[in-house]
Amino acid sequence: MVSDCSLNYCAGGCFYGCFELKTITLNPSDNKYMFENGALTDYYQTILYFFLPYSGVKNFAVPTDMVTIGNCAFMGCPTLQRVFFSGSKIREIRYQAFKDCRNLNFIFFSLSSLTIIDNEAFDGCPYLKKCGSFQAPLSLQEKLISVKIPQIAFSDDCDQDYTCKSVNQFSISLVLLTPFVLI
Repeated sequence: MVSDCSLNYCAGGCFYGCFELKTITLNPSDNKYMFENGALTDYYQTILYFFLPYSGVKNFAVPTDMVTIGNCAFMGCPTLQRVFFSGSKIREIRYQAFKDCRNLNFIFFSLSSLTIIDNEAFDGCPYLKKCGSFQAPLSLQEKLISVKIPQIAFSDDCDQDYTCKSVNQFSISLVLLTPFVLI
């Protein structure tokens, strides 16, 4: 990649289909952008512009000062499974921000500071419709339901067949165990 250049603007979804792009190295003296854990943000980490879809990151902790997740920011990330919003400043999740994140199965919100959830923000995320896929304050649950997240997604009382949570179940065949017992 070119090393002597400057970045003026970059939109969400711009690297969709760039399967080999895993990271971006910015000039250390850049005081406009920051790249960390697969995400390009403004320098103060208040706006997330995009997340590299093929970075391999499975769990993403949104920086605590984050205010806005931009349009198409996480669009089409095949390995992304969990997103954690633990800060108190998040206000906006923009248009198609998480669209087609087919393996995204859990989102956590610690507070209900979110005021805007744009259209299609979670479209194409089948696991986010399953039992236990969201943990959020009650006041935020209503906003999420208004953008087609089903009520069951906020439940903790999930049947094994309808949950996205891991089940600690262990079984072993007696036939496989017998040779070890005989030794």
